[in-house]
Amino acid sequence: MTMNKRVPFVTFRTRVRDETVEGPNPYRWENKTT
Repeated sequence: MTMNKRVPFVTFRTRVRDETVEGPNPYRWENKTT
């Protein structure tokens, strides 16, 4: 069985820890794509 399907182009908004961000929530938004 052969399936040639492509993964769609998607952008995921993820939270990444960033030590330069001050306060109780040291995370920033970062885009990750397929």
